[in-house]
Amino acid sequence: EIPFNHEFFIRLAWSFPLLKKLRIFNLKPQLLPSSNEIYSLIKYSHLSSLNILDVHVDYIEQFLNDTKTCLPCLNELTVDYNQLQIATENFTKDRTRFNCKNVEKLNIKQKNIELEDFYTYFPLL
Repeated sequence: EIPFNHEFFIRLAWSFPLLKKLRIFNLKPQLLPSSNEIYSLIKYSHLSSLNILDVHVDYIEQFLNDTKTCLPCLNELTVDYNQLQIATENFTKDRTRFNCKNVEKLNIKQKNIELEDFYTYFPLL
C-alpha cells in the first residue's frame, strides 16, 4: 500500500470527469501533508457518492477541505465518525463545512449524535 498524494487526485478527476461514485481505501498517511502547502483545487463536478470509510484521516481532510477539493454534487458520504470529528475539528472547521452542506445521506456507525454543530454541518440530514 502506498499513500496517495494530491497529484493523484488531480489526475483522477482529470481522467474521469463524469465520475459519480468514488471509494478510497488507503490507511497510509499522505506524503508531506501540510496546511501551509499550496494546492490546486480539484473539482469533481459529478461526484455524488463518496466512500472514505477505510482511510487515513488525511484523505478525509483532502476531500472535505474546500481549498483542496470541490464537491458540488456530493449528497452521500460514508465515513468513520471519529475521523470525521478529527478532520472537521469537532464540526467547527469552516474549510470543511462547504463540501458537507449538500449531504443528504451520511453513512456512519455512530448513534445518538447530540452535537449542535454536527447538524449545522449537515443541514439536509
